[in-house]
Amino acid sequence: ILLPTILMASALLSFSESSLAIEKEEQRERAATLRIDGRSHEHGENGFPRNPEKAFEMYCEAARLGDLEAQYSLGWMLANGRGIPRDDATASYFFALAAKQGDSHAAKMLARLGDPVATPPSCMISREDEDDLALQVPPDQKKIFELVSKLAPEYGISPRLAMAIIRTESNFNPAAVSPKK
Repeated sequence: ILLPTILMASALLSFSESSLAIEKEEQRERAATLRIDGRSHEHGENGFPRNPEKAFEMYCEAARLGDLEAQYSLGWMLANGRGIPRDDATASYFFALAAKQGDSHAAKMLARLGDPVATPPSCMISREDEDDLALQVPPDQKKIFELVSKLAPEYGISPRLAMAIIRTESNFNPAAVSPKK
């Protein structure tokens, strides 16, 4: 009875890992498409009219998906007021995200501009995730939800995914201990 259980668990884990890999690849492709379209709107290229607001919106969605170039482009637009109001603290936020992924130019811009804003810009929080999750979170888990909503986008992770992992792994029990050693 133990061997079939182990084999089933192994198969489920393998399936979960491959599904996650496929989802990550689809996310990367979507982010790249958004970034490319954002660049076209920013510069008025490839048949797109110049529209900095639309570029900002598209870059932000790509940045939320973890796209380094979109994160840098948002920082650049905000630091230079390229069609949108200049905002050094928010620019620093996006440069910090890109620098965390190893972008040396972003790290230099971050050093020049100073400290980033403390909370993620509103475009970095998916309304769908926020609305759905807010309805599902019991009152005693609101602080965890607020922390996850703030930090998950900084690492390119969906708050929905982070909350699902917390629920699955510990059921929000801060004293939970993993059986793995």
